[in-house]
Amino acid sequence: SRFSKDLSLVDRMLPQLLLNLCFILLSCIFAIGAIGVATPYFLTALPVLLIIYFWILNFYRPGMCDLKRLESISRTPIYNHFSETLNGLTTIRAFKAATNFEHNNTSKVDTNIRSWYILKSIEVWLMVRLTMLGNVIIVAAGSLAIFAATQGAIDSGVAGLSLTYAIQMTGFLNGLVRSIAETEAGFNSVERTLYYTNDIPQEQPFRLGKKVDPRKSWPKKGRISIRNLQMRYRPETPLILK
Repeated sequence: SRFSKDLSLVDRMLPQLLLNLCFILLSCIFAIGAIGVATPYFLTALPVLLIIYFWILNFYRPGMCDLKRLESISRTPIYNHFSETLNGLTTIRAFKAATNFEHNNTSKVDTNIRSWYILKSIEVWLMVRLTMLGNVIIVAAGSLAIFAATQGAIDSGVAGLSLTYAIQMTGFLNGLVRSIAETEAGFNSVERTLYYTNDIPQEQPFRLGKKVDPRKSWPKKGRISIRNLQMRYRPETPLILK
């Protein structure tokens, strides 16, 4: 999975996520500036709204990143089990173990879907709260624009401009929160890829640092002697060859 899904996300999707994040951030700054110029009173309520937005983001982001990591970790055994099943298909049919492998595959898929389902559920949770807060922004900007227009501080065209940018800023801020969380979650693939390249013990190099020249008479006999050889798949697994 690290060589397919994760590398595809790192090479293709993650740069696009970063580009979208920069675009939405600049759009939010421009929209806030336009509303502030049209209706300066809106800037008094802006800090409170931004605090609520960042509180929602900080509440949503840790769980979303952990669930994304769980979804990625639980997806890898599905690919491994499927590949092993294809390679040993003849043996599985010979020993009539197809039902056992089918149940194992179903169990792994169910585990992955649980993480995916909860991940989508918290995305709906975020969407509902951001939509409600966005409606508050529209009401606040519209009310202040109408109040300023009735007092003669601004004309109706500027009030309409402020309301238009308020509607757009709602989508921009919602997209900004989602982009920040998705970009941070996308770095889970970077973390998993770096684990493969840096944290897994590597085998010894083909050539040692010093040059060793065997004697011209080597080998004297065509045989290999193996003594006290023990092998296991991983350090925590039992010996398979003693």
